[in-house]
Amino acid sequence: MNKIYEKRLLRTLSPLNQQCQGDTTNITNSSTPTPSTPFNSPIHRSGMESVVNSTERYSDRYTPIRESPNWDIRFTMIQDGSKSVSAKKTAKESISESNKDGVAYQCLLKNELLGAGIEDMKEHTEERKIFLPLESKNLFRYRVRDSDSLNEPTSPYSLSPVSSKSQKLLRSPRKTARKISKIPFKVLDAPELQDDFYLNLVDWSTTNILSVGLGTCVYLWSACTSQVTRLCDLSSDGDSVTSVSWAERGHLVAVGTHRGLVQVWDVTANKRLTTLEGHTARVGALAWNSDTLSSGSRDRHILQRDVRGPPHQSERRLVGHRQEVCGLKWSPDNQHLASGGNDNRLFVWNSSSTSPVQTYTEHLAAVKAIAWSPHHHGLLASGGGTADRCIRFWNTLTGQPMQCVDTGSQVCNLSWSKHASELVSTHGYSQNQILVWKYPSLVQVAKLTGHSYRVLYLAMSPDGESIVTGAGDETLRFWNVFSKTRSQKEAKSALNLFSNLRSDYNMNAEKLNKLSSQVRIGGKGTARRKKKVVHRTATTDDKKLQNSLKKLTVNPIPGIEEVNMIKDDGTVIHFNNPKVQASLAANTFAITGQAESKRIADMVPGILSQLRAENFSHLKQLASVQGVGDDTSVPTIEEDDDDVPELVENFDEAAKQDTN
Repeated sequence: MNKIYEKRLLRTLSPLNQQCQGDTTNITNSSTPTPSTPFNSPIHRSGMESVVNSTERYSDRYTPIRESPNWDIRFTMIQDGSKSVSAKKTAKESISESNKDGVAYQCLLKNELLGAGIEDMKEHTEERKIFLPLESKNLFRYRVRDSDSLNEPTSPYSLSPVSSKSQKLLRSPRKTARKISKIPFKVLDAPELQDDFYLNLVDWSTTNILSVGLGTCVYLWSACTSQVTRLCDLSSDGDSVTSVSWAERGHLVAVGTHRGLVQVWDVTANKRLTTLEGHTARVGALAWNSDTLSSGSRDRHILQRDVRGPPHQSERRLVGHRQEVCGLKWSPDNQHLASGGNDNRLFVWNSSSTSPVQTYTEHLAAVKAIAWSPHHHGLLASGGGTADRCIRFWNTLTGQPMQCVDTGSQVCNLSWSKHASELVSTHGYSQNQILVWKYPSLVQVAKLTGHSYRVLYLAMSPDGESIVTGAGDETLRFWNVFSKTRSQKEAKSALNLFSNLRSDYNMNAEKLNKLSSQVRIGGKGTARRKKKVVHRTATTDDKKLQNSLKKLTVNPIPGIEEVNMIKDDGTVIHFNNPKVQASLAANTFAITGQAESKRIADMVPGILSQLRAENFSHLKQLASVQGVGDDTSVPTIEEDDDDVPELVENFDEAAKQDTN
C-alpha cells in the first residue's frame, strides 16, 4: 500500500494519529510540535489543542464518509418506528406516572455513547422531544463536522468513569414522586343510586358528613362514626331526589326533587325548615352562597333565593340557557356564579345582574363539570360530555380561553385540590376512570379505575385529602388522592392576574387558630388541680406570627376587659384582661392572654349584672318570642377523621332501624 495513502487513511480514522506517526516529512505539512509528554497528561496539554479541538475532518477522495454525528436523531427514530400506537400510549402513561428511572438511564446512555450533553431530564422526556435538523442526504461527502460535546475537555484528575455532563445529570436534584394508591380505602354499597348524567346526588359537608340521594330518600353517613341516618323520605309525596347540596356552615342541606321543589333541612334538629317552589321541572343542580341558594332546573331557569326570609321577596330569576341546567358553582369569593347546561353553553353570572356577563360556546356537548380554582383568582375549569370529551380552562377576568386537553371520554365532574395546583376529573364512556391532573402543565399524575359504570358523582372531604366517587354500579368509593403539603412553590408576580391576594390572610388565620387551640386549661377536677398556661419566651412560630401580623398592619385595641368565644358545644373560652390586636381590613384578630373554659349558665349572672334596664327588658322580649319548647341543643361532631371507619355494608340498614 502506498505510504502516503496509508497515513491519510489513519488520519481520517483518528485525529490523534497525525501526531502519533513518527515520520514528519513533507507529507504531513504540520507545524505542530511533537509534545515530550504523553497526550493524556495534564502537563503540556496546550500543544494538543489544535488537534483535539479540530471540528472538521476530511476523508480520502476515493472513500466518501458514511458516518454521522447526529446519532441521537437516528436513535429516536428507531425507537419511534419500533413502537406501535398502543405502545407509545403506554409509554406516555408510564412517564406521566412519575416513572423517571428509565428516562434517566436513557439520558445517561445518550451522554456517554452519543455525546448528547444532557444535564437535566426535564426537557428530554418522550412528551417533549427536541429534534435536530436532519443530516444531509448526499452520499458523496468528503467533509464531516464533529459534535462539540464529544470534544469537551474534562478534568484530568477526575476518577469518574462518566463525562462531566453525565456527572451533572446524576447530581441534578430529583423530586420524590408522590405515590397515589390505586385502590379505594373504603367502598360503600349505595342501592338505587341513579345512573343519570344530569343529577348531583352526592355531597360532603364541612362537618364531615356525607349526604347521598338514593331513590326517594336522603341518607347521611358520618365519616367519624360510620353511622348512617335517614334524613327524609319523599315516597309519600310521590317524589324522588334529584340533587343534594350542603351549606357552608355544615348544618343545612338542600334537597332538589323531581317535581321541581327545593327542601331545606336542618340536620342538627332533623327537621325541614322550608320548601321552595318556583321550578316547573326537576332540579338537578344546587349551589350555596352564604344564605342564598341557587337552583338550576330542566325548565332552563336558575332561581336564587334567601332561605332566611320569604322566598318570593328575595327571588332572582336568571334566564339564558336553552336546555336543562346541569351544573352550578359559585366562585371562591362568592362574586360570580358559573352555570353549565345541556345546550353546550357555559355562562358566568354576576351577583348583582340577571344577565350573563360572559358566555363560552366552545364545548360540543353538555357542560356539567364546573370547578373554580381556589389558587388562581378568576380561573374556571369546565368539562364537556360524550361528544366533546375536553377539559377547558377560562380566564374569567379577561374572558379569554386558555388551555384545553382532550381526555378521550365523557367528563362528568371536576374538583380542584385545596392544597396544590391540581385537579381531579371523573369520566364516563368509555373509560369510567378517575384522573388526577397537574396544572398548568396538564400532566396526568394518576389514573384510578374500579367503577363499572360512569363515574357521575364526586365530592371532596373537608380536609381536602380524600374524595368520594359514585356511579351507576350502586357503589361509593373513597380514594386518598391529595396531600396537605404543597408540591411546589409558585412564583408570584404583581403583574399576574391570577395571583391570590388572600393567600397570606388564610395562612395567618391558620396560625391564629393553632395558637388559640394551644392556649387552654387542660384536665378536669378542682381549681387547684387545673393547669395554668405559663407564657414563655417567643418561639420561632411566634416570631413568624408577629411578622405576619405586622404585614397585616394590626393595631392594638385598648380598654378590652374580657373576650368570650362561644363554641358549638355550649362552652365559652373566657379571656380576662387580654391583649387584643386587630386588622379590620384583613378581618383578623389576635387575642393574647390566659384562657378559661366556662359554661354559659355560669356566666349569665355576671352578664345580667352588667346590663342596663332597657337592655334587660329587651332580653325579656327576645325570650318570649323564642318560646319555651325550642330545642337548642347542638350535637357535637368529631372533626378528626384520621382513623378510617369500617365498611358500611348497605344504606338500607338505616331504613330498617327506622321501621323497627
